[in-house]
Amino acid sequence: VELLGFAPYHAIAKSLDPLPLEQLESLDTLIDKIDWIKKSVRVTQWFEELFQADWQPPPSLLPEYRYRSSFKTVTSFRGSELGIKRRSKQEPRIEALRGNDRSTMRAKLMDLDGQGVVLLLQVNFQPPDTEDIDIFMRLYPAGDAMYLPPDLQVNLLDESGKSCMKAQAGKTNDKIQIDFSCQPEERFSVRLKLGDISITEKFII
Repeated sequence: VELLGFAPYHAIAKSLDPLPLEQLESLDTLIDKIDWIKKSVRVTQWFEELFQADWQPPPSLLPEYRYRSSFKTVTSFRGSELGIKRRSKQEPRIEALRGNDRSTMRAKLMDLDGQGVVLLLQVNFQPPDTEDIDIFMRLYPAGDAMYLPPDLQVNLLDESGKSCMKAQAGKTNDKIQIDFSCQPEERFSVRLKLGDISITEKFII
């Protein structure tokens, strides 16, 4: 048996037609993808109550008033970024953010050379109307700090490493928020940078 290549899930999920050989990806790419998966957080497993030890319930890291006030109105529009779709803030979608059984939330303490920040992700799944997985990402100061470290940078990257969205904290920012949507099996990463210190968290839907 000779392996000629492979096709990712999103390339074949919506079609029953045979996939042309020229559309197969190389086996070297498959090895890279397997390595990514091993090092990634699979966020849809959160719906099955499967959590990595360092991803905790938000109340264990943050006072509830701090993050609940961030999730009140969120909306979507189709962006152009390689599968990762931006979300706007004009049209309310409050129902999706009220803790129904298609919504889950986890937080992780990130250490940037002694300066802690909390990375929080809320994940919403809205079948059967769409396969979109909505991701609502927030960064908050950790502990008793009132503001995020000035000049903290956050960068949302697609699976090829291309920057899709980014933000930077000022002197008096108490949170950073980035909202977007993905499809099943898509991959993205979040890179935090403060001075010479950089941390990257990888995720797969």
